[in-house]
Amino acid sequence: MLLSLYRSSLFILLACLAFNCSNNEFGDVKKPKNLMNEEKFTKVLSEMMLLEATVQNESSNNEHTHKVMEVSSPKILNKYHVSKKTYSESFEYYAHDKLKMEEIYTKIVDQNNIELSKIK
Repeated sequence: MLLSLYRSSLFILLACLAFNCSNNEFGDVKKPKNLMNEEKFTKVLSEMMLLEATVQNESSNNEHTHKVMEVSSPKILNKYHVSKKTYSESFEYYAHDKLKMEEIYTKIVDQNNIELSKIK
């Protein structure tokens, strides 16, 4: 189960890198007033990815996945005392720097690998 979640997380990582990231610069994206620091953003993004991978693993129905994410993702944001707006703006800001997002996703994958090695 955890291995398939890891594979799903890796797929999400690759999809985000392919579709959401632009060049290696922030360009015209303004730094949000409430920008999450990189460490906190990485933790929240990691949990969001794990949630999405878990839901997608349980159901191939995109509508179901969307509904579960709408209900469950606020719990993650509340855990870190982050609003949906702050998370979205931080994601958009970091996503405009392809190298930074690659670095963040690499940290997430590395952490998942550490967790997997503890289970084996």
